[in-house]
Amino acid sequence: MTSIHRIKVNFQLWQDRGSKTWNYTSLMEDDKQKVLQFFDLTKIISRRCTAMIRDLWNKFYKLYIKMKKPTTKAEDFQHNAKNWITLFLTPSEGIPNTQGFKKDLYQSNNMTPYIHVLVHHIPEFMAIHQKWD
Repeated sequence: MTSIHRIKVNFQLWQDRGSKTWNYTSLMEDDKQKVLQFFDLTKIISRRCTAMIRDLWNKFYKLYIKMKKPTTKAEDFQHNAKNWITLFLTPSEGIPNTQGFKKDLYQSNNMTPYIHVLVHHIPEFMAIHQKWD
């Protein structure tokens, strides 16, 4: 049984005949949460990168939950979001192709408008509207 089926998420990946483009099933909110929480990353990512990616996903999931809670303070959310983006942009450490080298997670050109809004505008919206549901 594949990891995606183990967590009871319907997801498919396919390539149309004669195309180099991959298509995939869109995930709805509940399925996205299951993937964030329970997907076994070792099935698609090298073991040495898995811990960093899992940490990134776990912290993103916590942000997602906090964003939906009406009791979350805007300042706390902003602090957590900035810590998350720092993790997202973790730079490489050490000398490539040597033991102990840690590859970066993502670079600033991997940032999306959604990430920008999450870190810089959601806390502002929370402060303005105070109840976030």
